[in-house]
Amino acid sequence: MKRANSENSGGSTAESSGHNTPENDEPGFPPTKRLLARSEERGDSDTEEIRQKMNGCGRVNGEAIEEDRIAILDSGAQYGKVIDRRVREQNVFSEMFPLATTAKQICETGKFKGIIISGGPNSVYAPGAPTVDPAIFSCGLPVFGICYGFQLLNKWAGGGVSREKVREDGQTEVRIEKDSPIFEKLESTERVLLTHGDSVSPATVASGFRIIASSGQHVAGIAHEKEHLYGVQFHPEVDLTLHGRQIFHNFLYNICKCKGGFTMRSREQICIDEIRQTVGEENKVLVLVSGGVDSAVCAALLHKSLGKDRVTAIHVDNGFMRYNESDSVIKSLNALDLNVHRYNSWPEFFLVP
Repeated sequence: MKRANSENSGGSTAESSGHNTPENDEPGFPPTKRLLARSEERGDSDTEEIRQKMNGCGRVNGEAIEEDRIAILDSGAQYGKVIDRRVREQNVFSEMFPLATTAKQICETGKFKGIIISGGPNSVYAPGAPTVDPAIFSCGLPVFGICYGFQLLNKWAGGGVSREKVREDGQTEVRIEKDSPIFEKLESTERVLLTHGDSVSPATVASGFRIIASSGQHVAGIAHEKEHLYGVQFHPEVDLTLHGRQIFHNFLYNICKCKGGFTMRSREQICIDEIRQTVGEENKVLVLVSGGVDSAVCAALLHKSLGKDRVTAIHVDNGFMRYNESDSVIKSLNALDLNVHRYNSWPEFFLVP
């Protein structure tokens, strides 16, 4: 097999190097835990700082930044990850958990500012229907139930849920009570997405809760403002609910009192700190870059963390790239001032014995 041709786009080739892996560094072991294990094994002075990062604390310019967190309990929703995305778009970190996760598991960490319960395909009154730890609603954290989560909330508080003869599916208008904190800056009538066959009627709303949204004869939202408990029958996470992002903003900032520390800058700095801790002060890194998002972001972060002289990027043109794609990749990497080498290896990939 012939050696591949190389085009040097700046700098000399560096050798990759790293620390010895501890005994518990097994496949699938979370990177942050691996980093902590290495630091503890070596007796590093910044072990406690790494432990703080694992608990949701980053540092920007030497200042600690606490990440507010929201727990999302997944009821089997088709839009579960969309809820996750909507929360993170608001610069708040979110974690998804199974619906059966206990209040103790969430609250004892001290990390979370609120809980969102997603929608799901089940009926809350059906035998064997998935349910939630009742203590979730009394643990002291604000709770926002969506669709199935809304019905679980009403049922827990002593209200009723019943099957309707006709499902309510599609975008429709609901009337809302604008004085509710979760509906701040919304109009008195909003277009939302409803997809449900079970409903809560005005007569079956749990005691202590008030109706804050309605669709025809159905209840579309309830609230117990004193206890910070809210529920909506519609789906604020989807684009068909026109002002759903505002509803999430209201829950996160008005009700949960999040600070919004989960920014691109803070996440970048956490990555840079971890890279520097892992690589050390003198080691160099060799990184393979395909031109895709993952490897390009990794290379850019390495460059920011360690500098040009300690990072060498290699791009292999295997002959199966799109027309002129490798040229585009090299151009993009050079724009980042990376020390990048291109290997035209298509003869090896096309070589037939």
